[in-house]
Amino acid sequence: MIWDVLPDGTIAHVDSTAYEITLVGSDGRTRGVMQRPLSPERVIARIRTALIMHEREEMEEELKKQSERMGDQFAALFTDEVLDELRAELENQEFYPEVPVLRGLRATWDGSLWVQRRGKDPWDAKGPIDVLGPDGEYRGTFAPGEPGMPLAFGPDGQVAFVEHDKMDVATIVVKRLPVEVRWGSRHTGTPGRRNKGGFEPCGPR
Repeated sequence: MIWDVLPDGTIAHVDSTAYEITLVGSDGRTRGVMQRPLSPERVIARIRTALIMHEREEMEEELKKQSERMGDQFAALFTDEVLDELRAELENQEFYPEVPVLRGLRATWDGSLWVQRRGKDPWDAKGPIDVLGPDGEYRGTFAPGEPGMPLAFGPDGQVAFVEHDKMDVATIVVKRLPVEVRWGSRHTGTPGRRNKGGFEPCGPR
């Protein structure tokens, strides 16, 4: 489940593969559902094959790293028989029949929601980010990587991100969003044109 808490204590959560964000008050009652006309993709044979190939590539890359790190100990633990079993399990795994539309959710200080969609590939969790205002209306979309989903929001447009260096050491970096894209305001520039930060204030993407 994907979820976050709005400033008034309302919980926004996603518990399905569709673009549906349910709002639940502190009294446990549903206050509404935010939706956009974006449907989940069915996991047909072609997508299943692509998912398996992607997971196998990731597994092989991780096994290579472990082999380099562990040396002879790796060869003793991961015999050819064990590796064959791991690959067979991967090939025969079952997938949910639909690829979820949404992958992330963050609430801002003013009650807006940043909603991250899947990317081009089914396994890509860092796709475009939609901004929904406190009234539930769609404000616009950040393109993938512009600026990315913050770890947390702060006052005056401050947002915190986790960045990794070449040694994969994590650092928390605090940045300030440009005024014209801050919190997905109704008036964030010229409709249909990209402003600073990659925000497009009109039209579904």
